[in-house]
Amino acid sequence: MTPNQKRVAILAALVLGLVAVPQAATGVDGSPDPLPVNPTSVPFDASESTASSPEPSLSPTTPTSEPTPPDSPDDPTSEVSGPETARNAEKSVGEATEAPPPFAATSAQVDEPPQQVTLFGADGFYRVPYGSDIFEVTSGIALLVSPEEWEAAGSPPLTDASVSYEKYAWSPTLYAVITWSTASVTVTALSWSQWSTAGFPAPTVVPHITTTGYLQIVGEAMIYQVGPSSELHALTYAEWTRAGSPAPLSTGALPGSSYHLWPTSNTVFSVDPLGQTRAMSWDHWRLVGFPEPVRLTNQGIYKWAWDPTVVHYTDLVGGSGRALTWEQWRGMAFPGPRVVTRMPGEALRKYWGDATIYYSAPGLGTKALSYAQWAEMGYPAPAMVNPPFLVYGTLRSGQPAHYLIGNDTYREVLGRAPVHDLYNAGTFPYAVPNALNTVGVVAESMWVNDAVYGTVVARLDRYEHYDPNLPIDRQAYMRVLRTFADPAGGTADGYMYVATPRQAAYARANLTWIASGDWLRR
Repeated sequence: MTPNQKRVAILAALVLGLVAVPQAATGVDGSPDPLPVNPTSVPFDASESTASSPEPSLSPTTPTSEPTPPDSPDDPTSEVSGPETARNAEKSVGEATEAPPPFAATSAQVDEPPQQVTLFGADGFYRVPYGSDIFEVTSGIALLVSPEEWEAAGSPPLTDASVSYEKYAWSPTLYAVITWSTASVTVTALSWSQWSTAGFPAPTVVPHITTTGYLQIVGEAMIYQVGPSSELHALTYAEWTRAGSPAPLSTGALPGSSYHLWPTSNTVFSVDPLGQTRAMSWDHWRLVGFPEPVRLTNQGIYKWAWDPTVVHYTDLVGGSGRALTWEQWRGMAFPGPRVVTRMPGEALRKYWGDATIYYSAPGLGTKALSYAQWAEMGYPAPAMVNPPFLVYGTLRSGQPAHYLIGNDTYREVLGRAPVHDLYNAGTFPYAVPNALNTVGVVAESMWVNDAVYGTVVARLDRYEHYDPNLPIDRQAYMRVLRTFADPAGGTADGYMYVATPRQAAYARANLTWIASGDWLRR
């Protein structure tokens, strides 16, 4: 056998091994690997961490020692596993998020002769209609030869190869398939120019193309089709049966996946070319050869010990992050949050006349702390803050009662107070809380001088007939803190006089809603 034939035989063995695949991977001792049981679902607040899979030794080679045991479930830094429900084999997870380039110029060859070879053409030299390739066929085995090799053989006549043009319904790639014998098949992904050279032959849409492989991630029901150009497709049950119900090869991740490790987690995560993220078990990682993951830095997944919010800190140094919704956290494969009491970018404050300590942090928003929570943080001293007033009616600039506050301010900015509706009570309005109204009401933020702040608060309370010592249901207005977008940048908390629950119900039933949210455009 010539060196070329040896190389082809080796390639054939690899490709045939992908097509005729075992149903399950085997362990290092040859015994089948058991399929892991899907982890138990955990509530979104993740207040109690569950033990994660053992942390692997992150080495590109197979480790010689046992994996490091996981943190105990009671350790607040231990991994929190999210639910992983096995997909129904009849439901596809969807098409690839980015289709492979159409007509990518690649090819594959299957040339390992079995005991008996059925020939589909005579020995000799063949040419293809889509280019200048020349093949030499000997005993049913085709070898790609150069023009120089063909000339050295005496420039024998070239026979036109019989080509079948095939494609998958889910992929734009067109393949030229030449079956030389039962032991030798050439599959070429055609470029646009090759297709043009061949005369733009119409392809046949088929359920299976030679050299296609089938993969199944351990513990999942979905079977993936790996095309000759390594394009991926999640098969529906009907597609799988039309392809002949091929037995899939068990794997820990799909080809082309990337791998990463959160600083706040001991689990390696994979992201496949279809865009799906998975938390990998030890077996998953072993089956793909222990690839070295990218270690993410200056970020992590966190939650506070006293709050269910899970936050992705995107910049630990700068102190910025975002709260994750359930869907977002699930899309990240539920990386376990590190439980904390303090974080960069946090702030503690107390407002005038209020004994409550408020805590704010990126992604968390502003929360009122209990004494126990404050103690758990180590009793950090809060900053004393005099919040601005958000006025939306008769206290606005140019309105009759503006004098009650306007002479004592050092800054007045027009903006909006979200999550409120505005109702017309004749000579004055009511701001009625409405979480669905993200636009809110037009309001001016009035920043009062510290020296007279207490005096102004008392003056406005009297004007609004609000007494913090009386029950709310006996009053028309109540003074509450509201977060608003500061036109100077960021957000701020301000005092706002809004309708009490009793008065809000009256306003909805009897007063006129101001659609613009602007008292001056009622």
